[in-house]
Amino acid sequence: MKKQKKYTYIEWVVATAVMYATTFVVMECFLKIFYPSLSIVAGLFRNVILLLLLIYQIINYGIQIKNNVLFFFVLYSIYIFLYITVFPVYKLDDLINAPTSVINFFYRTGQVLVYILCAKTIIKHLKVNKLLTLSFICATIPAIAFIQFVGIDALQIFGLDDQNEDVLDTLSMGYCNGQLVTLGILFYSKLYNNKFVSCVFSTLFIVSAFYVIFAAGERGPILWTIVNVIICLSLITKNLIRYCIPVFLVVILLFLNIDTVIDGISVYAPRTAEKIEMTVKEGDTNGRFDLKDSKGSTYIIGINQFLSSPLYGSYFRLITNHHVFKGHYPHNVFIEVLMTMGLLGFIPFIYLLLVGWKKVRKTMKSKYTENQLACLALFLAAFLQLLTTTTIVFNAAFWCFFTIVCNFDMEEEQIKNKIARQIDTINI
Repeated sequence: MKKQKKYTYIEWVVATAVMYATTFVVMECFLKIFYPSLSIVAGLFRNVILLLLLIYQIINYGIQIKNNVLFFFVLYSIYIFLYITVFPVYKLDDLINAPTSVINFFYRTGQVLVYILCAKTIIKHLKVNKLLTLSFICATIPAIAFIQFVGIDALQIFGLDDQNEDVLDTLSMGYCNGQLVTLGILFYSKLYNNKFVSCVFSTLFIVSAFYVIFAAGERGPILWTIVNVIICLSLITKNLIRYCIPVFLVVILLFLNIDTVIDGISVYAPRTAEKIEMTVKEGDTNGRFDLKDSKGSTYIIGINQFLSSPLYGSYFRLITNHHVFKGHYPHNVFIEVLMTMGLLGFIPFIYLLLVGWKKVRKTMKSKYTENQLACLALFLAAFLQLLTTTTIVFNAAFWCFFTIVCNFDMEEEQIKNKIARQIDTINI
């Protein structure tokens, strides 16, 4: 009984830590707007959870330094530290999603390091039902409450009042709930011992989270959630065509009747319908792929910045006179790594991605665990998001699950090493 209590305790610690790295951003924003004092308490509680996680990792598994992702993160952090201290270009306050001070840099870097060092504890003790429950409370419910407060049609264009521009970030709302949709589908009948109960709660998670994604009206969360689900289902069933063809046919059917679809959506969500129509008729409305627009595309600005210093990198944020993009991240993880570290960092980054993908394929072809599937889905959620928005700087979810997918066979290697040591001992 004591052993069971011990594992129940660490399961809640792990689920809470993962929730803080993935879906808590919605609740964090909600608290900052309505209950600032509770936001501080939530931040302190996160530190307690990470400390408990680290202590458990040290006691039970020790600290595994032989970790390629850890080395890469440390190297990346050194680059960032040099950019904000020795080689500053902009004031820290002018940078988007970057450290606000040197102290803030070490504080947030330390948090990410805990996630990387505790990868074994996370993959061994993660319980999807506990994570989904916490995420539903901290991501879906606050988002639904806020949507009802401001109205679905005004969600993206109005703040709380004329003097207060604080709003819940619709991208965060969409991406966080996209993770709930993905996990809800992958574990639809496996969350609880009772299949009926599992299906009921899975349906609740999926429907509620999908409503938030739809209400937020952002294209990225909708697209990448679908892609994530297809990739995961294809890997576990070894049949990509089985899932791609139906999705492709549905997309074609909707596209052929796009006017009717948009009219139907506009009745309930005019803003969402407007963005869908813009995407269908204008394509890349952000101009990121416009090769002719060297000043109005973050991708082109980022690539040109990389070319200015292709070997060592130049800076971790866009260096431009364009007031919109000045000090911003390039909205693409590959361009961001190229800008920041040049080819010296980009080549190891690609190598680690290939190592991770190879181990994922190998694991999914054999007998995988539910935790491995969940961690893979969470890694893909972070990685796919990084293809079009946000940044890898202090992105705990990305670094944590990047470490895990690159070490899917960590237990298998440990067993082999243990057997090898026993054989050596016998020979001696």
